[in-house]
Parts: sequence; structure tokens; C-alpha cells
Amino acid sequence: MLNIKERFALFVEKSRIPKTEIEKKIGVSNGFVGKIVAGKSSFSVDILERIIVEFPNLNPLWLVEGSGQMFREQESVKDENLEELIERKVKEILAKEREAN
Repeated sequence: MLNIKERFALFVEKSRIPKTEIEKKIGVSNGFVGKIVAGKSSFSVDILERIIVEFPNLNPLWLVEGSGQMFREQESVKDENLEELIERKVKEILAKEREAN
């Protein structure tokens, strides 16, 4: 199963959006996305939130936990508990990363 950084790298590849455009949209420095894709860096909850906001076609549940499809249907209804689920999953991921380090 892919981890969150690997899923983000797959999104970057499949979306065909230039890395520089992704960096501008989420407000990070040049080369940041490349470092994540290469597995040399990780991103914060703040950056994760910006990714979810700036790329509404990206399924946040897929990105955070690997559930469902990478891309959302345009007509999908936003789940009211989605933000809570994402926050909980992000906290779990960050806790696991802290334990590993």
C-alpha cells in the first residue's frame, strides 16, 4: 500500500500539472514538490490542507488514507464529516512518522 507521499507523487504524475504550478498554487518554494516526489521531504498538515483546497478534483480520502479513487466525480456531494476524518487520519500519519524517527 502506498503512503501519503507516494500517493501525492502519483497524483502529480497523473494530473500532468507542472510541478512549478502545483508549488505556486500551494504556496511552497521551487523544488518542494520534486523533493516530496523523490521521497526526500514530507509536508505538513497546513500544506496538505492547501493541496486539498487547491485541487478539488483530488479525492482527499484517497490522498490521506488510500480509499477510493484518486479523482473525485465533479457531482459528488461533500461529506460534512470529511474534514474531521481527514484531520484524524493526518494526525495518525504524523504520529506514525514521529514514532519511526
